Amino acid sequence: MRQGTGALSRFFFEERPLVGMAAARIVIALTLLHAYAVRAPAVADLFGPEGAGGAAFRERLPEAGRFHPQIAPVFDLLSAVPSAALTQALFVALLVASLAFALGLATRPAGVLTLVLHVLFHARNPYAFGGWAGWVTGPLLYLVLAPTGRVWSLDAWLRRRRGLAPLPDRAPAWPLRLLQIHLCAMYFTAAASRIDKPIWLSGDLVQVALTSAISSRLPGDWSVFAPWLRLATWAAWALELLAPVALWLPRVGRLWALALVGLHAGLQLLVLMDAWSGVMIGGLMAFLLPWR
Repeated sequence: MRQGTGALSRFFFEERPLVGMAAARIVIALTLLHAYAVRAPAVADLFGPEGAGGAAFRERLPEAGRFHPQIAPVFDLLSAVPSAALTQALFVALLVASLAFALGLATRPAGVLTLVLHVLFHARNPYAFGGWAGWVTGPLLYLVLAPTGRVWSLDAWLRRRRGLAPLPDRAPAWPLRLLQIHLCAMYFTAAASRIDKPIWLSGDLVQVALTSAISSRLPGDWSVFAPWLRLATWAAWALELLAPVALWLPRVGRLWALALVGLHAGLQLLVLMDAWSGVMIGGLMAFLLPWR
């Protein structure tokens, strides 16, 4: 029992390199920045007091009840903000904070502000996002808890400029492990949910996605590639279904992570995925780096 406890303790608390978490911070923060930046022209409609579920909307239709009962009321603070200017100021603060978090400038405070504001905007209107916006809160929290500002950051650069000794580039592994476990749980849940889906079992999912005018970046007739697209569907499913085991295997894990990065990058190029690919690639940095 003591040996098992010791192994578990080493798994969570042994010091590990920070480069994987630093890479995850950069990718996820930039993904979040882009996701909000493209919504900037519609910020008033999506999150302002006049938007659906906003303060002015609820004042006119008090009988409408809560806009999204699945979100805990404690996070639904922006729905009560009557000022469009304040909403826009908080939106700009989120853009600035996510950029600072990506660059590693005042890394932890920037990360905390990014996380808090993202939770508030997601709670204000979850229908403005895909499912990624709820999923990314966990990884953001783990990245805030890890001292990722020690590497690949302006904080580290400024510390060197001041003539101070660099901080250790290793730290206890528990935030890294939480991110890795969270990512594996996501893959298992997503892959397991497809077991009874005919479109996945038949291998037609990729072809349907590529030919749809709603989801495809290159809609058209892909039927000539049907056999290969069927194989691609099954291969993608296998990659995700086996990921919770394969990612932990010593000589296989990094190659599996690299294959998953390729999968998500390909999906982003061909299919309208919003921010899903970016946040998943960011999470995979926890398995991919350091490469050795």
